[in-house]
Amino acid sequence: MAQLTVLPISKTGVDLTASLVAADVANDTIVSSSGLLIYAKTTNASASTITIDPIVTSADCGNFGALPVDLLVFVLQPNTGEQAFTVPLGYASSGIVTLIYSAVTDVKVGVFSLA
Repeated sequence: MAQLTVLPISKTGVDLTASLVAADVANDTIVSSSGLLIYAKTTNASASTITIDPIVTSADCGNFGALPVDLLVFVLQPNTGEQAFTVPLGYASSGIVTLIYSAVTDVKVGVFSLA
């Protein structure tokens, strides 16, 4: 399991694809904070997913009662699949978010700070 380094996005911009690293077969982690953008890309002939498990199964939502909290699943389509996404802070366990990959062959990922 590798901890991904957060790279800042400056006013002049950043080449997201040049900053990506190979996805780790044992999954990757991120130190959670607000303003993070996760960007992933695949060139594999098969689709792959990135899953983030919630740390609770339900949340109390006042008059609505307890509502289920679903896992987050991001799909990278075959060959040229790309996804950019953020992760709510509520998905961090002790300040860490874990990215769980269905496959890592030809999958690259990066974490960028928007703040």
